Amino acid sequence: MINGLGAFTTLIVTGIIAVEKFTHGAWVVVVFVPLLVFVLTRVNKAYGHEEQDLEAGLDTIQRPLPQRHVALVLVDRLDEKTLHALQYAFTIRPEDIRAVHLATDPQEATALRQAWRESQIEVHLEVIPCPDGKRGECLGRFARGCASSEVQLTLIVPGPAHPSFWQRLRAGRSWSGLVSPLRDLENLSVVVVREHGGAGHTSSSGRIRVSPRIHHVAIILVDQVDRSVLKAIRYARAIEASDIRALHAAVDPHRAEHLAEQWGEVGHILGVPLDVEECFDRNIARTVTEYVHREEAPDVEVTVVLPRREYPRALQRLLHDHTSRAITRSLASEPHVDVVVVPYRVGSAPSLR
Repeated sequence: MINGLGAFTTLIVTGIIAVEKFTHGAWVVVVFVPLLVFVLTRVNKAYGHEEQDLEAGLDTIQRPLPQRHVALVLVDRLDEKTLHALQYAFTIRPEDIRAVHLATDPQEATALRQAWRESQIEVHLEVIPCPDGKRGECLGRFARGCASSEVQLTLIVPGPAHPSFWQRLRAGRSWSGLVSPLRDLENLSVVVVREHGGAGHTSSSGRIRVSPRIHHVAIILVDQVDRSVLKAIRYARAIEASDIRALHAAVDPHRAEHLAEQWGEVGHILGVPLDVEECFDRNIARTVTEYVHREEAPDVEVTVVLPRREYPRALQRLLHDHTSRAITRSLASEPHVDVVVVPYRVGSAPSLR
């Protein structure tokens, strides 16, 4: 009774002040406080639905099994960047490797075919005509022809080791145009392979031989046990890394302890060991880079697998993608270290098997 009377009195006083002082600034409170409450309520509801989707079915976890794996290597010209991309394709051991040239200039396509034929590279070059210059749409149609629910696609994009500002700007625009038409493909992951030195490309009488790296380590970034992580583990198995492990950058000790308990319950099922690295300065990119440094060796290829929640709206992707972008930038100059983003479309709830 007393609480109700107090609330009623407060409401009356608030109404009087709002009316009397509305033009003096009270309108800000009257308009924006309810709006802020509405927005925060919607955000909380969205996160609740997201967590339900990510954790659905985790009580019956089975070991994620690899799928049939197909690698698509984008080729602009036959150069060192392309050879390193092909080397990575051989290293991840897919069942099928396809070199793809999106041809906007018939003369350049003809010259590339001739150079490819003379080099006798063991991968068939497929030239896709793009007379209208819409390379993303052409690539999307080709990728859909290779895709199915039982096939894991890896799109390998050659890139320079130390791109300048203008190269990054041009690549960003080109990258956006290529990737946007591919967002609806469920089992597609993209990796940019930087041009770095190293053994593996031998030439004799014009013939080029591309050999895989001897050792391959896959490091899966983990924040919690959910469907996005299970999908990333399945991808790591598909690329047949000789050593697969999970890594957690421990910003919050309590969260790290909870994850360790979760992993203790399901780790034997997942078949992947978990390493926890302290990250009290909250610089996850630095922690990951230091961990990767300990794995680097002249004959080792390191693939960093980033599970990423894929959102339908561009603003959502921008707000939730800053950590993966920071990690990618931090590792860009590391030789034979490649970052693969494994997207999990929030709301899709695919099979865990």
